Amino acid sequence: MAQHLTLREVIDANRKALAERRLGAFLFTRPVEEELSQLSEKPANRCLYDYGDGHGCAIGVALNPETIAEIHRRNHNPVNVGGLMRNGLITCEDSEVIAISRIQRAHDNWARDPHGKLRDDICHFDLDGSMTVIAPVGTPLREAFEKLLDFYGSLIGGAHETPSS
Repeated sequence: MAQHLTLREVIDANRKALAERRLGAFLFTRPVEEELSQLSEKPANRCLYDYGDGHGCAIGVALNPETIAEIHRRNHNPVNVGGLMRNGLITCEDSEVIAISRIQRAHDNWARDPHGKLRDDICHFDLDGSMTVIAPVGTPLREAFEKLLDFYGSLIGGAHETPSS
């Protein structure tokens, strides 16, 4: 049976994983020399829902053990939230899919370029046509990820900020 995943669960799991340094992106923020020496042990900046060592991507840290086990059983790592949904691994509220997907993409971008910065603004457009810039061009990718968590958390009633480490 598919796990039902909510935006609240994703935000809370990511805040906890940030504080505990269990997000997959932390595996790729070591000095370049150390990263190069580890390439045979870990995929180079390839995001996985579960790395088998307590680390996971932004969605992986919110998945229950049964869903993670099913991903491993199928030997399948769908590249996005839509893939997890199409494969019957998770369900999400239609109104939350975009936010959950944006959190996953922000984490994956940070993992792929741990010292990188945003090349475009991350914005939110309200139904009234107004726009909020969540993170402007030039924001470090980790900080942009944290700002996205905080922004969506404030929209759903979790205005506390992500703990920085």
